[in-house]
Amino acid sequence: MTNVTADGRYVCSVESEDLSAKMNLEIDHGYVGFAEFFKAHPICRIAKVAVDGSGGETVHEDRTWIGHINTSPTQARLLTFCHEGPWNLVPQRIWGFDLSTGRAWKIRPQQPDEAIGHEYWLADGERIGYHGRTPGGPVYGVVRFDDSHGFEAPFPRRSVHSHSNDDRLIVGDGSREDPRLYLWR
Repeated sequence: MTNVTADGRYVCSVESEDLSAKMNLEIDHGYVGFAEFFKAHPICRIAKVAVDGSGGETVHEDRTWIGHINTSPTQARLLTFCHEGPWNLVPQRIWGFDLSTGRAWKIRPQQPDEAIGHEYWLADGERIGYHGRTPGGPVYGVVRFDDSHGFEAPFPRRSVHSHSNDDRLIVGDGSREDPRLYLWR
């Protein structure tokens, strides 16, 4: 959950409240305690720390589990993060954040019957790729960081994660039931 800003000046990371004394948490090993941690509404903080050793600061704090800190590869002031937890329970998963203003905003606002996530920056550092489920089935989407110029396309197979450098060729890692690498044009 640690990334460096595009200009190399800051390391950005998230710190989550330690609730291990109150519940059994093994998120990295089978998601033990995953739903319980989400329901506990832990205090989470996004921090930026100067790589020159001059200090750091909390830039965002929330009583919602924050994960997936992703800095833009070209825009030093921008990052995305997600509200983590069981996808069917998280009302809005993908968020944008401006390090220079402290402003957070929804990216690809979700409807109650949708699960959208696994966001990542495309190589241009302006657009964000994601995938998810809508009432119409699996989708892959791309949207600009300001939530404009978005498009979604039906995803022909279920894939746990996807990635791409642009919107012309997407790779997906399949699923436990269908463990293959898939390429979509």
